[in-house]
Amino acid sequence: MRASDERRNGRERRGNQEPDHDDNSQQPAPNVLPEQQTTTKAGKPRQRIAWTTKMNEDIMHCYYTATKLDTLKTGYRTDFHRLFIQLYPQYEHKITAQRVSDQKRAIMTNKLLTDVNIENIKEEVANKIASIHNNNIEQNITQNPNNNNQINDLIDQNNNEEQSPNRNTNRAEITNNPNNDMIAKTLNEINTNLIKWESVNPVSRPRIPKLIFKKDTIKYIETINNTILPTMLNHNSTIENIHTYIYVAAITTTILNNQQPITQNNKIFNSGKHKWQIRIENKVNEFRRNLGRLTQYKNASDERRQGRGRRGNTLLDQDAETNPNSTDNREQQQAGSVLHSEEATTKAGKPRQRMTWTREMNINVMRCYYKSTNIETNKTGYREDLHRLFVEIYPQYANITQQRVVDQKRTIVTNNRLTAVELQNIKEEIAKELQSGSQDNNNNSAIESQLETNNPNNTAQHKRKP
Repeated sequence: MRASDERRNGRERRGNQEPDHDDNSQQPAPNVLPEQQTTTKAGKPRQRIAWTTKMNEDIMHCYYTATKLDTLKTGYRTDFHRLFIQLYPQYEHKITAQRVSDQKRAIMTNKLLTDVNIENIKEEVANKIASIHNNNIEQNITQNPNNNNQINDLIDQNNNEEQSPNRNTNRAEITNNPNNDMIAKTLNEINTNLIKWESVNPVSRPRIPKLIFKKDTIKYIETINNTILPTMLNHNSTIENIHTYIYVAAITTTILNNQQPITQNNKIFNSGKHKWQIRIENKVNEFRRNLGRLTQYKNASDERRQGRGRRGNTLLDQDAETNPNSTDNREQQQAGSVLHSEEATTKAGKPRQRMTWTREMNINVMRCYYKSTNIETNKTGYREDLHRLFVEIYPQYANITQQRVVDQKRTIVTNNRLTAVELQNIKEEIAKELQSGSQDNNNNSAIESQLETNNPNNTAQHKRKP
């Protein structure tokens, strides 16, 4: 607070002072502007670069050159940054490889360049790569003339095989042979695919579909196997080169057969939707179905409640018609109808009453259950005995159904209304009762049988009595 007061007092003093006519007094303090400038972590002043359209075009040109027309997806950022710095050396220490990649992503996401411009850039890069590849081929041919002679010998041999028996056939007719056109077309396609897929990781290359054999499929296969592949492979070829040449030959055959390789873009369902989109839509549809069920259940519940209210009003109206001399006024009838509509009723029209199951009642329910099932040894046909035993204990609940007693027993066991120790004690008590009852029955039967043997006439007369 004291420092703030001193600064405010200082401003007041400066304001009270008469302005000097010196020009230097109007300039701000030399340490004000550097404090307001934004700096980087290295302490250098931060500057925002204004990306022009030309710079964006150069960014995309460098990107397609570094990735070889978007076919190399890994390890290209260093070359990408190097190509851009070659065009703009003034940004060598200001722009990182990450910033160049972010600008490329911004161009594609925000549509900073039109599709026509991007396609033109792709064509320029493709022509540039093709020219470099052709120059390399020419250098290889000049260094190894045997390969060129071998190709020419194979073409001449093929022409001689396809030539008619007349050996005086004109040379122009041989060069116009359709097989020569097929060889040239196949060579051109192989060179294009070799440029495209030579530096691409084999795992990232598109899969080749199963060939659909057509009229010219066998001719393409024989041309590549017998004419072109032998000129590409030699004893100095590595495993990677052999794998690349075979892949290029296979994908060339597929393209010439009017088929397309299997790429990630082709993995779309017939509906034109991706898998993640279909999963989200399925979840949304499931939520909507559940919401519809809940809405229908709510509407049905409201209708049932309104129906009970209408039934209550109808009964009161009938009562008023049958008893016109009733002392109740209209307001009492309306109040009575409201109360009646709020009461829950069963399907039979009786008032619904919710029972309060006490701990003692739960214990008696389990006693009746164990007694009716003979300690859970008889699990069929016990419901009637369970209900009868319960009603004998609680005759005021004679209207309770068998199902309700069984449901309460299930609730006691499922929700642990009684502990396991209590249930075990109840079982032991019922077991003792059943055991003592069976002994009493055995004693009574023994006594009756002994009486029958001692006094058969009396027992016969006793049996004849009604």
